[in-house]
Amino acid sequence: PSLTDDEKTMVYCSGNRLMIAERSNIDEPFSKPTPLPDAINRMPGKRESSCISGDGLQLVFVVRQQNDDVWLSRRVARTDPFGAPERLLPPVNSAASETISIFSPDGLTLCVTSNRPGKFAGSDGFLFRRSSTTANFAEEENLGRN
Repeated sequence: PSLTDDEKTMVYCSGNRLMIAERSNIDEPFSKPTPLPDAINRMPGKRESSCISGDGLQLVFVVRQQNDDVWLSRRVARTDPFGAPERLLPPVNSAASETISIFSPDGLTLCVTSNRPGKFAGSDGFLFRRSSTTANFAEEENLGRN
């Protein structure tokens, strides 16, 4: 599971669906979890490794298909549903498999693991940075083998 900074929204994978649960304050239990919109949950492949941004407006997750890729879904306000997901552009996604995706609290840095060729053996950790939450991720830093 992943929480927003205020701990009022939680997103997690359950089976092949991404679920969301919310609460009005941290002293209350979360609401009954509900599936995220069909645009996210009806994509071909298995959804996993989801992470919501600190402000609750962006969601990254991995879709396992022939090639595991990281996808991003946005919403304008926390009361809005998440929109249609978009496959993140290179350098985040590559011809290799990308797994585990984690946002920094400000949504400007994304961490993934990947089995890209020519790197260290096995899966390496990669950081990707962007200048704003509306910009594409550009900078890549190889963190080395997991």
